[in-house]
Formats: sequence, structure tokens, C-alpha cells
Amino acid sequence: MVSVMGHPLLTLPLGALVLLVRYETTDRAIGLSALLIGALFIPLAVVMYRNQAKGTYTNFDVSDQAQRQRWYWLALSLLTGVSLLVFITNQPYLIRISLACATLLLGTSLLLNLLIKSSLHVSLNTYLACLLCLFDPQAGGLWLALVPLIGWSRYQLGRHTLAELMVGGMLGLSAGGLFLFLAQ
Repeated sequence: MVSVMGHPLLTLPLGALVLLVRYETTDRAIGLSALLIGALFIPLAVVMYRNQAKGTYTNFDVSDQAQRQRWYWLALSLLTGVSLLVFITNQPYLIRISLACATLLLGTSLLLNLLIKSSLHVSLNTYLACLLCLFDPQAGGLWLALVPLIGWSRYQLGRHTLAELMVGGMLGLSAGGLFLFLAQ
């Protein structure tokens, strides 16, 4: 249950929605949320569901390292497209850098996947905690405190080793730290 509740396809769009509604105008929050959810999260969820149903992916989490490599290219392409659109339309600076850092995180994960299958549950939720810290330090701290529980669930399910969880955490902290540095 913890692994499902901590799935990045659930936590990231909800986190983005909360931050956008809270800190942007209503029109901008609706538009950006629709873009993120419609052009990134829904297509990823549909592809993951279909590939699992066809047997192309052994599970919805795409836990097989070879299968994940193909998934990374799709996710990185979608995220890059959304990021470029946000840059081209000159959206607020914090939104642009948050997507740029997320793209860097995913690209680094793709490259590292050749060596180790880092935990995206851990890296992306750690990154989300860093985003939250900028706007609401208590919420960010609380979310960061939940990340080890999410990692534990991934370990208990046999989806990741401790090394993969640690690499995921380091990636998330690195991307989050870069975001916080650039946000100043």
C-alpha cells in the first residue's frame, strides 16, 4: 500500500497541482496542471498499463532494468517536450527550473540505469520534497520524512536493493539541491 501511495505517477501530479494552485493564478495553475497531467502523466500511465497488460512490462512499476531503459526514453521525451513548451511560453522562473532539474534527474537516471536501476519512487519523491521545502518547509520536511518509508516498501516488495534506493535518494537530493540553489 505504501508503494502504491508513493508512486510518482500519483505523488508528482498531486504535488504539482497543490503547488500550482497555491502559488499561481487560477488560470495559470489550471493551464499548467492540464499540461503536466495531460501531456506527461496520463500518457505515461496509459503506456505503462498497456505494456503491463501485453506482458511487455513485467509490472506497472517497470522494475526490470532492461524494460526500464526503454521506458526512460519515453518519459524523458515527454518531459523534455513539456519543459520546452514551458520555456518557449516563458512561464515563471521557478516552474521552468523545476522542470529543467526534473529533466536532468530523469536523464541522469537513464544513464545510470546502464549500471544500476535506481529507485524512481525514492528519487522523484525526494525531489518533490525539495520543491515543497521552498514553498512550505514543514510540508517538505514531512514529505522527506516519508521517503524512507516509501523506500522500505520498495525493498520489501523486492523491487530494489539498498544500493538502488541509496542511489535514488542521492539523485533526488542532487536535483532538489540544484533546484533550491537556482531558486535563490
